[in-house]
Amino acid sequence: MIEIYVYYKVAPARVEALHAVLRAWPQVRLMRRDGELGELQTWMEVHTGPDAERTAAALDGLVGPFVEGSRQVERFLPVATPAP
Repeated sequence: MIEIYVYYKVAPARVEALHAVLRAWPQVRLMRRDGELGELQTWMEVHTGPDAERTAAALDGLVGPFVEGSRQVERFLPVATPAP
């Protein structure tokens, strides 16, 4: 199953408003880079499960106004482990 990682920069003045939007999406794991408190913060959304593509696409339009620059999207698939 695909996992989608979306990361972007957020200005400190927009953190609370963005967080309010993302609280409505409890299925999306939200993270931020450690050590970036007084400057632009790097945030990451982790989308998993059968609705990963849908939630990532839906949040693109909702989160866009709060982002500095563009949202970077990366998709990952599990690596199949060969049988012993």
